[in-house]
Amino acid sequence: MTFTASAKYDGKSVPVVVEVNGKKAKHLSDDRFEATLNENENNIEISATYRGNKAKKQLTVYYQPKTSKLTIETDLKDQTVTEEQFTFFAIAKDGNRSIPLSAKLNGEPVTGDGEGHFVVKLKEGRNTIVLAASNSSETIEQTYTVNYNLPDGGSKDEAIDSEIYLEFPDLKDGQKIRNSVHTFHVKAVDKNGKQITDRKITISATNNGKRIPVDWNNNSLVSFTLSVEDGTNFIEVTAKDKDGNIATVSLTVYGEIASDDEPIGTITFSLEATTIGLGYIIPPQEIELYPNERGSKTIDRIFKKYGIDYEYTGDHENGFYLSVIKKPGLVTNPKIPDDLAELLERDFAYFDPNNYDPNSLGEFDFTNGSGWMYSVNGHYPNVGFSNYYFKDGDVVRIRFTLALGKDIGGGPPGTNYGKEW
Repeated sequence: MTFTASAKYDGKSVPVVVEVNGKKAKHLSDDRFEATLNENENNIEISATYRGNKAKKQLTVYYQPKTSKLTIETDLKDQTVTEEQFTFFAIAKDGNRSIPLSAKLNGEPVTGDGEGHFVVKLKEGRNTIVLAASNSSETIEQTYTVNYNLPDGGSKDEAIDSEIYLEFPDLKDGQKIRNSVHTFHVKAVDKNGKQITDRKITISATNNGKRIPVDWNNNSLVSFTLSVEDGTNFIEVTAKDKDGNIATVSLTVYGEIASDDEPIGTITFSLEATTIGLGYIIPPQEIELYPNERGSKTIDRIFKKYGIDYEYTGDHENGFYLSVIKKPGLVTNPKIPDDLAELLERDFAYFDPNNYDPNSLGEFDFTNGSGWMYSVNGHYPNVGFSNYYFKDGDVVRIRFTLALGKDIGGGPPGTNYGKEW
């Protein structure tokens, strides 16, 4: 809650102290304050002292969280595709009851088959899909970006666009964060949503005026570790290329930092080996999250729960890379799809569909481009598990790749095969 509080003595403004439930409220500026309310009753005390004179005022504020039963279920995610025709699934519910859902593509309404299936035709470049649903008391809306890039990268005669656009796969304006640490990425793209890799772009970020340290920089994809402050976090990100073109984006996120022993939500986690025909090793499961737990510690908990041993390089605090997982009978009758096998034969110096251990699966099995990668909400981070902090609602997929990520949508810019296996 943000509010104003002030005091005057003989017409002159004097400082005030504001306490909410016995804790000092955050002083934003001048007479503006911010505090996090408890559910139900909250006691606010405003006091001022000036030249021996004292004044105090007490108020009670009741906060009743709004409980929403409106939900949208969809398989949409922010992504890049190479086919013009695009399909997705989306339905809306009010509790357990299905209700109408509206969908718009680039501002124009689109209709489905009545059972939640939509087929649309994308324009080249960036496409925005907005889903919305409402009941008598509220409306919810979800927005997704789908970039359609031609497989050959577009026309050679296309004019070079000097503009820089910034995308934030794991940070949204208005987001609430319960961890005191949050990992986020910034991607520099052109007007068509294609990642820029050839303009020597530098990206920097600040939070409430203080520099945010960079975790890793891959050309135009940069990851940052944000120290989240309780209350308002005003984040400003600036990108600049070698020709002096500049893009700046501002976002505001809100810290609601949880105590150390308080769960902060759940992620949906899966472990997958679809590229070798084995499907899910661990099917999608809801996993509870704890404050400031590194991703490496989270997967350690999960693997222990499912009886999976593993090998890694680095350690759980820094540079953690998952290299091999182990379990008796893990790899039984693997079958690499024929169309993927053709690409592996073409692109890799080593490919042997019979080179594997039935009790383990990891890097350099089958090909010299194999190993484990992970995505969060469809985006592949450029940092290891030990440098990533999951947040409530994340969809985390650990996936086995045979082709340096190109077969699962996680290859370097412009290298993905155009489909995922």
